[in-house]
Formats: sequence, structure tokens, C-alpha cells
Amino acid sequence: MRRIAALISLAALVACFAGRVAAAEKKGKLEGFEGEIEKSEPRRHEDGRDHRHDHERRGAGPAGGTEIAAEGFMSVFYSFFLTGLGMTGAVSSKEMYEELKLSESPALPTIKVDASYQYVFDGIHGAAGKVEAGYLMLGAQAEYIRYMEGGARDLDFISGHGLLRTLFAQFLGVNLAMGVKSLKGANWHSGFEFGFPSYIYFTRHLTLDIQPYMAFINGKNVYDITGGLAYKYKAVGARAFYRMIKTGGETIHGPGGGLFIQW
Repeated sequence: MRRIAALISLAALVACFAGRVAAAEKKGKLEGFEGEIEKSEPRRHEDGRDHRHDHERRGAGPAGGTEIAAEGFMSVFYSFFLTGLGMTGAVSSKEMYEELKLSESPALPTIKVDASYQYVFDGIHGAAGKVEAGYLMLGAQAEYIRYMEGGARDLDFISGHGLLRTLFAQFLGVNLAMGVKSLKGANWHSGFEFGFPSYIYFTRHLTLDIQPYMAFINGKNVYDITGGLAYKYKAVGARAFYRMIKTGGETIHGPGGGLFIQW
């Protein structure tokens, strides 16, 4: 009996130890994303150059290609924004704004609140809430996202921006967003973010949106790009989208959908 009791005790200790080791070794994708943000800057050569530049000269690979494409998108949307800014200033903004409200157009919302769900292909679930408020060309927006991964640490993204909104031909709107993006996992990380959320208004009911953002956190570029299609009837609407958040070699991406109310 003593031997059996000793064996049972030993088995329990081994199981407990193994469980703790497994828990300590489990590292989710979200933790990996935060770890990418926390990585130190590339080690430099004695002559002052860093290894990252050597890598870029050899070919940046998929990650570098994504960054080049994202920065190209930002340049294109910047050009559209400048065009829209000039055309919006050429008409009476107040008269146009009143006309938009009377026709129930989705452009230049006075207030918009939406809630959404996103499924990330690695078994991660995201829940988000976003608010935009504005009058004429000026506005502000705030967003909170929580990504949840079973058995691993959650990851939160919080952002807030001031908006300079443009609209030309009541068909294309390109906004300039400038503010802060924060990331919270095991630690807080924050940095400056800007973007050009853009909208194509096919009708007063149907809108296509492309929303590219770039943040600078801990010396890293964080790209947040979303494309979506929304249907609005009176003050209520639904939207389907695909969203990608990327930094370095880590990416969170997947489809999603949500509901919104807008005035």
C-alpha cells in the first residue's frame, strides 16, 4: 500500500509539473504579435550600418513587399485627399452638408456607432466598437478592439483620431485621420498613427470603404488595413469586411461583419 501511495503521489507531482511547463511554453499568436512590437532595434555593424539594411538589399521578402504596397497605398490616398480637399472647399460645405442629411446619404456622418465581430484564421476572435462624430469637414473617431485566443493572452487595440473630411461629387470621400494607436497585452505600447479612411458612395444605400492606417510604435511600423462593403437603410446598416493588422513578420487578419447606426 505504501508503494502504491508513493507511486500515486509521484504521478501527481509529475502531472502538476508537466502542466506548469506546458502552460509556460504555450505562446499564442497574439502574444507573438506583441513580442514583435517589443523586439529591440536591429543590431548595428561597427561602421554604423544595421543588419536590416543588408536584408533589404538582399530582398525584403513577403514582409517587405507588404510594407512597400501599404506605403504605396498611402501615397495614392494622400493624392486623393488633396484633390478632395480642394473640391470640397470650392462649394458651400454647409449647403452640401444639409443636402446630405435630407437625402439620408451615408457621407459625412454627424454621428455613427458600429459594433463588429471578426474571425481570424488562427482560431482568434475579435470584437470591436467604433464611434465617429463630426460636423461639416471636421470630425473625430475612436475605436476599441479586443482579440481573444483560447488558452492564451488577449490583445487590445485602442485608437483615437481627429478627422479632416472631404467629399467630391458626392461620390468619393477621403478623410485624413491623425491620432494615437495603443496596444495592450502584457504591457502597454502606444504611438502616433495616421490614415486615409476612404469611401465610395455607389448609392445612398451602398458604400465601399478602404481604410489604410499606419502607426509607429516602439520604432516599428504597424499597418492596419480594412476593406468593407456596407448597406444602409435610413439610420441602420450592416457591413461585411476583411481586416489585416501587420507588423514585422506577424499578421492578424480575417473576415468580419457588423451592424451600425448613423445620423
